Amino acid sequence: MKKNLLAAFCLFLAYIALRPIINSSKTRVREVGKKILVQDADWNGITAFESRDAVTGDLKITISNGLALSLPARWKVLPKTQTKQIDELVKNSGPLAPNKLILAANYYDPEGRLTGMVNLRMYQLLLDEAHVRDATPGDLANYDQDFKSRSGLLGANLLSWMPTKKARLNGANAFFTEYRRRTKDGTGVFRVQTYKVFAGDKSFTIQISVLENSPTLPKMRVDRIISSIGYS
Repeated sequence: MKKNLLAAFCLFLAYIALRPIINSSKTRVREVGKKILVQDADWNGITAFESRDAVTGDLKITISNGLALSLPARWKVLPKTQTKQIDELVKNSGPLAPNKLILAANYYDPEGRLTGMVNLRMYQLLLDEAHVRDATPGDLANYDQDFKSRSGLLGANLLSWMPTKKARLNGANAFFTEYRRRTKDGTGVFRVQTYKVFAGDKSFTIQISVLENSPTLPKMRVDRIISSIGYS
């Protein structure tokens, strides 16, 4: 009898010790399944939601115009107040077709250093994929020059520039541009890749910046973001 009581008492103590973990696990799963509004319909009727995959921890972004992508675990979506600040900087770089920064997300290493950034911007354009497919070397040069002039805000922080070229983004024709720039504190270098897809009012650019030689953000994780982009 005493042995049974002792065993029961030990089980009770074990439950008390594990209860916070059990409850936090339930809370985590409940939060994972929840869709959170990222961007409301304040531009072209577009809404965007984020939800966390319960198995992989990936953050899935679903946009009402048919575009979707996934970010590996530990990426953090910036609030709308910060995306608006980024938008203002872009507007100050010169006239653009009607556009909106729909998503901005950052990746931080365990020490809290910014090592990755993703920006997704939607455009309203009259051009479609044929614009990319039929683009001549002169067209590419003009696009490249315009893009580079906007990036001129980087000033001396711009270290190198790879000319724009045609590329494929998960089945779609796109313009691809890559350059390297210093971090704001001058202690590192970001490699910046930009894809631009022309698809009428579903046109978009996705820009991915990764801190070079970062052990916490390997290339395969960046490739996962690019390969996850889908549109209908």
